Amino acid sequence: MKEMKANHEAKAQGKPHSDTLLQERFVDLSLSASVQMPENFGQLDLAYIEAPFFVEARRLIEAIAKVPSLSRSLYAHALANSYIGDLYLFCDPNELSQRLGVPLWQLQPHFELLQNHGLLWVPEYKDDWWKPPGSG
Repeated sequence: MKEMKANHEAKAQGKPHSDTLLQERFVDLSLSASVQMPENFGQLDLAYIEAPFFVEARRLIEAIAKVPSLSRSLYAHALANSYIGDLYLFCDPNELSQRLGVPLWQLQPHFELLQNHGLLWVPEYKDDWWKPPGSG
């Protein structure tokens, strides 16, 4: 009974009781993701593929594997909804926000993470995309 009381008081004061096993910590969810690298290219037509392609493809897959799964999911949606030009892919964050039903300001941290990992580029002049409603 005394131990229960001590635990209850410790929780109320925001201090963990010495006997409790709970610890607060950050957990990097991207470390638990397993990624299977491609091993067989036998079904691909490699006639026009140069050797550096495979090095760059591996680098891209490794970069994608380093971001959390929710950010990877956004990246997949961004690629699937991109506009393709001669030398570029462009995803309109406004359109993606509408398609996913998620406000832009909630997507911002994921876009920034993808940009920091070299997977996505967001034009600087679109800073106001990220502002939550009513923030001016």
